[in-house]
Amino acid sequence: MTRRTSPATRRGWMARLSCCLLLWLWAPMVLAQTFEFAPPPTVEDAATPAAMRDLAVRLLPVYQDPDIQRYLATLSMLQLVAGNDQAAADTRQSLQQRRRHIDAGHDPGTGRRVDLYASARSIAVREQRPYADALAQAFRDTAAALSDQQAYQFGVSLRASAAPLRDPVQRAFEHARSQRNSLTQAEALELIRAYLAYEAQRSFTVHVAPLIAEDDAKRYRVDAALTIPVGGKRTLQAYLLRPRDAGAERRVATLLEFTVGPGAIEAARASAAHGYAGLMVTARDSAVSTAGKSLRPMPFQTEDDDARAVMRWVARQTWSDGRVGITGSGYGAVSAWMTARKPPPQLAAIAISDPMVPGVNFPMEGRVMNSSALRWLSDFARGGPDPAADTAWAAVDRAWFRSGKPYTALERQARVDSAAWRTWLTHPSFDRYWQNRLPTARQFAQLAVPVLNISGYYADAGIGAGWLFEQHRRQRPQAEHRWLIGPYTDAAQPEPVLRGLAIDAAALIDTRELRLQWFDHVLGKAPLPTMLRDAVNVQLAGANQWRHANSVDALSSSRMRLHLVPPEPGRERGALRGAAPAVERSHEQRIALADRRDAPLPPPPALLTRQIDAASALVYVSDPLAQPTDVAGRIAGMLDFTINRMDVDLSLALYELSASGDYLLINDPYEWRASYAADPRHRRLLQAGVRQQLPFRSEALSVRRIAVGSRLVLVVGVIRRADRPTNYGSARDVKEVAASDMRSPMKIRWYSSSYVDLPLIR
Repeated sequence: MTRRTSPATRRGWMARLSCCLLLWLWAPMVLAQTFEFAPPPTVEDAATPAAMRDLAVRLLPVYQDPDIQRYLATLSMLQLVAGNDQAAADTRQSLQQRRRHIDAGHDPGTGRRVDLYASARSIAVREQRPYADALAQAFRDTAAALSDQQAYQFGVSLRASAAPLRDPVQRAFEHARSQRNSLTQAEALELIRAYLAYEAQRSFTVHVAPLIAEDDAKRYRVDAALTIPVGGKRTLQAYLLRPRDAGAERRVATLLEFTVGPGAIEAARASAAHGYAGLMVTARDSAVSTAGKSLRPMPFQTEDDDARAVMRWVARQTWSDGRVGITGSGYGAVSAWMTARKPPPQLAAIAISDPMVPGVNFPMEGRVMNSSALRWLSDFARGGPDPAADTAWAAVDRAWFRSGKPYTALERQARVDSAAWRTWLTHPSFDRYWQNRLPTARQFAQLAVPVLNISGYYADAGIGAGWLFEQHRRQRPQAEHRWLIGPYTDAAQPEPVLRGLAIDAAALIDTRELRLQWFDHVLGKAPLPTMLRDAVNVQLAGANQWRHANSVDALSSSRMRLHLVPPEPGRERGALRGAAPAVERSHEQRIALADRRDAPLPPPPALLTRQIDAASALVYVSDPLAQPTDVAGRIAGMLDFTINRMDVDLSLALYELSASGDYLLINDPYEWRASYAADPRHRRLLQAGVRQQLPFRSEALSVRRIAVGSRLVLVVGVIRRADRPTNYGSARDVKEVAASDMRSPMKIRWYSSSYVDLPLIR
């Protein structure tokens, strides 16, 4: 039977079609409109809500969009900012219904937060209730419809800091001022979106923590004050979160993490949301009372014994299926590797990020001690870092530097008493003390447990991740060990803007979620995530791509050799050239290491800057590149020089200098002690006054696409910092030498036969 439409229905469709055609023709003219907007001085100004409300009220009558979903989403935001709370809630409901009708699998993401905000505002107005009460009701209604994983991700987004959302609003204010207090419609709409996101997030972070805890209690069994026996009368404090249905009828695997101090429960929540028992254990001697300033703990001594005891305890629980995966970042990550020396039968998998590997990248890098390790010991003993102490610790470093005293005096300058620090200072080489805390070659060869290793180019612990990966794969080529590296800092948590640099969209993955997906794979619940398709998985920064290879060496197919040509007379900068000059050139550098009048304590360098710090360093610049150049791997090379001392601490940093004059730091400077360059286990002194060659190989990865027209900039310098020991070049132990012992300047003559080899992807 043929279905007929009534004349009225046909007229209705024709009217809608005509409106759509008119809207299509009219939209460009509407978007070209400008709106007066006199922005308050700051986002927090008392006049801001009224100014934004006025702008939204004027936008409402003229805003149109042929995309109905986008129209409804933006309309609801305008209504919220304009104060039409009930209308906004109705619009959001229409949008939700349409999304369910069009795409049943649609996850609104940010839209879910706007839905919550609109619902809470509507309840508050309609029922004359305080916003906090209305938000609680709206949250409970929303959470009731979410799965455990959805609720967890929702909670993460609601607890996130609102601070990063402030900057786009402030920038829009400044842009309006620069345009004589006017905005185009597109700019005005973007400001409305940014302002609403900031306001909503501010309201969430104040109120949601107890609501999320309440929801957790409905979904999981929580034991926030668990004690686990680990032998004798010793117990460890722990926090356990597991699915409510986990028990004798349904046993689950456990994800274990050792932490410094109480309160680090986010990982346990994530584990439980994915169907695991999340167990957070406070490390031994962490968060204990200390007598005066004495620091009792001696890290890297008992972590493996404690972990094995905890795993045995887990295996006896009625809710446990006997399998344990160890996870964690920094200190928690190295606990996993200490346990892996003699893996217990319960250990099923290891997934870590930026491991703190004793003797490799902590408490030193390249055999150069980092003074922050003393602060870490203090934080460890007191249950976690205190950001308020940053200024005090910086003052300690500066005071020690200006004193000119040996490095052993730093502990007294800080007014602490740490047996661990004194022990570490007596082991500057990678000797048995450090080796005994890590798997031996034989233990690496026998380790069949699957491993996931995540790290960042700009992370303090990135070097440790690479060392563990290569040791494991060298001793056990068939090892199921995957390494993922991106433009991240500590804990490998992506940030859209990192130290001033906008990060590629491809790099903005949820690394915690990826870790859990990998556990799902190795524990038999899901396929392997495609992001981890090979052994080495790197984000090629600047290209918005990921690259995958079976090894670090396989990332690159060739190397580009660049000679370090010293500067010509009267010039400050040298050159990077594909060949050494026909006539050898040299340049003498003098460094007054004994001059302690200043106290250089540089902050982490900005990744994008207009000027670089070249103190106590030489700068070498290449010609503009004629084609895009992909660097991926470890920088190596050879330094040809004559020095008047028997040792020196060096640093090397590689930058991209864009055609516009911006310097982009490709990875944090690599630091190393010359006397340990050939063998980290044994010190081999330089020959004072004799020309010599020093081969080197960076332990850090450099991965970036260098754009056409950019130049490569290499900064090679002598380390002279208040937060590092000063290597005056004596044959004596570096920590024992004072400024008064070596008053004459260090002199280094650099020769043009020096070079670097950059690993390239062709």
